[in-house]
Order: sequence, then C-alpha cells, then structure tokens
Amino acid sequence: MHAGHQLVCRAAVQRRDLGLAFERRIGGRVVVRSMPDHAVVWELGRRVAAVAERIRARLGSIGAADLVTQDVLIKVVGTLEKQQWLLRVQLGEKA
Repeated sequence: MHAGHQLVCRAAVQRRDLGLAFERRIGGRVVVRSMPDHAVVWELGRRVAAVAERIRARLGSIGAADLVTQDVLIKVVGTLEKQQWLLRVQLGEKA
C-alpha cells in the first residue's frame, strides 16, 4: 500500500474513533466519510471547552486540599482556553 494512502486511511480511522466521521458498508467495502473540516474544528473546540469547564468546576474543592495541584490545573485551564480561542479563530466566519 502506498505511504500516502496509508496516511489518509489512518487519518480517516482517527476521525472515526473521535466520533468525527462515520462509516458505512457499500458493496462489501467499508467507506469512511468525514465531516467537513469546519465541523470537525467546531466539535474539537466544543470538547476542549467542556474539559476546561469540568476542571474549572473542581478547582475550589481541589484547592482546599492541595494548592499546588490547583495552581497546575489553573495553568492547564489557561492552556485549554488558549487552544479553544485558536480553534475559534480557525473557524472564522463559519463559527
């Protein structure tokens, strides 16, 4: 199998595994159809925001027990919010 074809197949499988593509059987072959790129970027942004929100919701209780862990998680949330912003910028007018 050609290396370029292997890369395309691997990317399609990764999108499917992330729930960003679907597959169906056509004449005995499995065909993976990806969502449009802007939909993939939007979904990734949504998932990053959800993770940041879950961490933010737990910061108070974590801080009461361990201030160092709370400080690390605050930095993680900041990085996630930066990535979310970059994904929104990438979407541009399709947001």
